[in-house]
Amino acid sequence: MNGIRGIRINLASEPLKNTRFFRALMALLLVALAGVLLPTVVLSVRQQIRAVRLGKEAASLRESVSAAREESGRLEARGKEL
Repeated sequence: MNGIRGIRINLASEPLKNTRFFRALMALLLVALAGVLLPTVVLSVRQQIRAVRLGKEAASLRESVSAAREESGRLEARGKEL
């Protein structure tokens, strides 16, 4: 190296001088993440509520169809007797 020394910087020993900028950037990113996450969670909960409601309605309609088929069978049997 002939007596020429490069600049040696140990980054671990140097304090981070722009902490305010990085904290503000982190806060901004967290707000942006919360802004995306909150509507997603709300929409997901609404979807689950709708799915439960529609499942109950489908079960009710299946029962109605089953009752209508039974009634139809009874009426057809009665019609054949006449």
